[in-house]
Amino acid sequence: MKSRSFFIWFLIGAFSGYVVIHPLFMIVGHLMHQGNILTGRSLHDAFFSSFSFRMLPWGFTIAFACGIIGYLYRRIRLNEDLLRNAKMELERTVEERTEELFEANQELRIEIIERKKAEDELIERARQATLGAEVGSALVQTEDLSSLLQLCTEHIVKHLDAAFARIWILNEKENVLELLASAGMYTHIDGNHRSIPVGNKFKIGRIAQEKKPHLTNAVIGDPQINDQEWARRERMIAFAGHPLIVAGKLVGVMAMFSKKPLQGAALQALGSISDEIAIGIERKKSEDQIHFLAYYDSLTGLPNRYHFRDLLKREIEYANRYKKSFA
Repeated sequence: MKSRSFFIWFLIGAFSGYVVIHPLFMIVGHLMHQGNILTGRSLHDAFFSSFSFRMLPWGFTIAFACGIIGYLYRRIRLNEDLLRNAKMELERTVEERTEELFEANQELRIEIIERKKAEDELIERARQATLGAEVGSALVQTEDLSSLLQLCTEHIVKHLDAAFARIWILNEKENVLELLASAGMYTHIDGNHRSIPVGNKFKIGRIAQEKKPHLTNAVIGDPQINDQEWARRERMIAFAGHPLIVAGKLVGVMAMFSKKPLQGAALQALGSISDEIAIGIERKKSEDQIHFLAYYDSLTGLPNRYHFRDLLKREIEYANRYKKSFA
């Protein structure tokens, strides 16, 4: 099909060369050399003389040259069409590939975001699990209640990125909350928050009275956060306060401030460990009460004979171990 097309264009070029170009050359030659070669001949004679037998070789030469030009013209046009089609096909392929790459990039981006989110969730869950384990471990130690709660606040600050955390326990006789532990920015347990009446203007007192947690990621502007100037100065963002309740009975309040927003997982962790801490406080109080009743007189508060017997037993063991005498 292509060879036939080339041959047709060769014939068109050859025919045009013999019929048009060849006579035109003759006329131009006549005009340029009038008075020499074609003296006394008109343009009409010059035109028709180009088809004479004598000019036949010259005419065939021009026809062949024009045929070659027609052939080359057709070939160039065909190559241009092929290049144009190839360009269009390449552009279409590039466009399709670009769309595929864009879609693949979007899918990859979504997958990366989902994986990062899953990793963050796993890390957060691990931190929560570690926090729960460390708080649970702290609460079963044999130290005094203040030391146990201090460990709990330190774990909260460490694992939840809290600015500081505090725990108050309820003094039922005076109906006030007494600060026993503080970690983070503030470690002291004296000052204005050392003793807070239940239900007073402080948010901690209201949490104890209502027995409901107070959670916010907008400390600045929260009407329950009294010292707004301090919150702005320290750039506090989040607050979480939980009542410590066992069987419907209030035993204290746990609270923390953070300079970062608290996510749902962190709030859930706080709710979980607040129950552990409440149970731990109640258990520790019961243990202390049992110990007191076992070794002290409930009326006078003085050591009883069991306390004396236990003390004597330890002194004897000490003397035997180190080969000492005692009186």
